[in-house]
Amino acid sequence: MLKYKSNLFLFTWGRLKKLDEVIFFPKIKEAIKKVLLGMIITLIDKTVAKEGYRFTHLGRTKICQTCPLAKVCVDSLKVNTTYIVSKVRPKQHICKIDNIVMSICEVEEATNILAVKNQKFLDNIVILREPLECQEILCENYDFCVSASFNNPTKIKVMKTIKKISCPLEYDLVLIEAKKVN
Repeated sequence: MLKYKSNLFLFTWGRLKKLDEVIFFPKIKEAIKKVLLGMIITLIDKTVAKEGYRFTHLGRTKICQTCPLAKVCVDSLKVNTTYIVSKVRPKQHICKIDNIVMSICEVEEATNILAVKNQKFLDNIVILREPLECQEILCENYDFCVSASFNNPTKIKVMKTIKKISCPLEYDLVLIEAKKVN
């Protein structure tokens, strides 16, 4: 499979063809695209499983090791990565941890809103984000500065600069939208 400017290409009958030229049924075409592009399926608490819900996966528990659904529920997700629910499916299961109803959901890696020390940022540049030292837990920007997902130096790709923010410790900070880089 090749991907070029959001078109998917398949090798069929010894020739390279666009997916749109080979598959004519929209539902089948959409299902093939999701598989080829790496759709992520997981289980989320039914009470919060709605399109647009954001969460950060913090890892598995000891109980998860004995669960037959662990491969779908927690093993499909990267630890300390933020995801956003893109679709909620009707099928449900019971979680072994606290016996709550879990919905099957399709999720995507989400961009993160982070505070970083101000410098000239170009969109799509990769930087190393150092964790910020801050004890001001009542500050309105605290969650952007101190994040469980970014408590170690982490390579991130700056998607865009959002705005300059004020800091009670007088750091020169800006909010950016970013994604983790492997």
